[in-house]
Amino acid sequence: MKTAIIALLGLTVPETTSRYDNETEMKLASGDYINATHALLSADGVDRYILLGTSKSIEKHRNSEVIAGLVRETGAEFVETPKDDLQKIFSVTIDLLKELEKKGYGRVVIDLTHSFRDNVMTSLMATMVSQAIYPLKISLNYAQEIERFKHYRFKSVDEEILGASNMATLFSTFTTTLRVPPLLTKTLIYDELSTLSDHLVSNQFREIYDSDLPRLKETLQRYRKALAFLGDHYEKLLEMVEAIEATKDREVYEQFLFFAEFFLDKSYYLQASTYLIESITYYLGYSLKRCGWIDFDCDSYDKQQILVNLLRFNVKSDEFNFPNPYALEINYRVFRKFAELRESVADIRHNLAHINITKTYREIGEALAKYIERYRELIEESLFENLDNSERNKNKTLTYRFQRLDRIHKNLHTGHSNIPKLKTVFEKFDNDELYKLTHIDWKKSQKFCKEHDAEYRKLMDLKWRNIYMVEEE
Repeated sequence: MKTAIIALLGLTVPETTSRYDNETEMKLASGDYINATHALLSADGVDRYILLGTSKSIEKHRNSEVIAGLVRETGAEFVETPKDDLQKIFSVTIDLLKELEKKGYGRVVIDLTHSFRDNVMTSLMATMVSQAIYPLKISLNYAQEIERFKHYRFKSVDEEILGASNMATLFSTFTTTLRVPPLLTKTLIYDELSTLSDHLVSNQFREIYDSDLPRLKETLQRYRKALAFLGDHYEKLLEMVEAIEATKDREVYEQFLFFAEFFLDKSYYLQASTYLIESITYYLGYSLKRCGWIDFDCDSYDKQQILVNLLRFNVKSDEFNFPNPYALEINYRVFRKFAELRESVADIRHNLAHINITKTYREIGEALAKYIERYRELIEESLFENLDNSERNKNKTLTYRFQRLDRIHKNLHTGHSNIPKLKTVFEKFDNDELYKLTHIDWKKSQKFCKEHDAEYRKLMDLKWRNIYMVEEE
């Protein structure tokens, strides 16, 4: 691959040498050189050298025996540019890049050592590079000052990251929308943000914690100084990365709640509602395990469904360790609060996943914000820490009523597919005693009732809302 170096000349051509180390892909031996131009002209594997500068800077370099000798040896070209005319410098550089591409060059190194202190110059040059001729591989290098007049180090502004050109756009777009814009030059930081973006919007949060964040944070910190010209764009992205990373060792329900708020802030309402629903399920599992009602983790779909069925349909799995047969019923007020909240969020997610005909975009965002706030309030109340865990229910009235409803439920199992009997059940028991309906085999009930809309709707709507109106007597 033919390689060219374009260097912007400075006005200083000292007689003494300084130490220059190389941390770029240039084939340049670390050593003592009088300035950056001297070092660049000493690089191996370069087919063409182009030195851009004002008439004064060109004259200073031509008058140096060291530089003049290397210019003759390498065939380096001086190209004069007007003083302080950035647009002209950019125009000349673009023309040179086009020429190099036509002549079969595949790689161009642009050295910004004598302009790197000017952030405007650097960022504008970077913008120019983004519009340069594809498929040229263009690198922006500079000699970083380690000790003034004594020690310097060649570094790459964009060797492993997206050409600094579009980084402001890249960073701003990602922090605002969690997506990356389509750019011509795609390298390390672009690829890392693209991968993180894909995993965020597809809810692959384990990959985010285990691989995406560590790599991206290391890259951002490695190039902190080189990216300083991005200002707030850089800081906002780093803050976002650190905020997500800070949740890594928290409980899963806390992680999911964070992502629910995170996506709500970015107006990704479907993701926000999904994470909020999952957080409620994991919080239920976390709380019930702490109080000894279960001894499993929510690490599989089957285990999660056990908890979902408990909230939605009051289905008691054999995997629960209830302290007494009616512990769930005795503590119904706690479960009802979470069940109603989950149901409200599920309605929003259903609207978002299908054709939404009930709420406006703004109403959905406001509703989700309200439900997240309500969820945080419930967590702060620590309701599961005050469950009635007595081995026996001391209230005989409640116990008798639950036993009676259980007997009714058992009778329903043999005839709940009979319409007249179902209607009789609705008519016979008032809302105080409709808890039994949550014990019905719901799949069979739904299949049976779909042809009878009124009964079906009543059966589905009751769930938890009107089930537990029983007061202790």
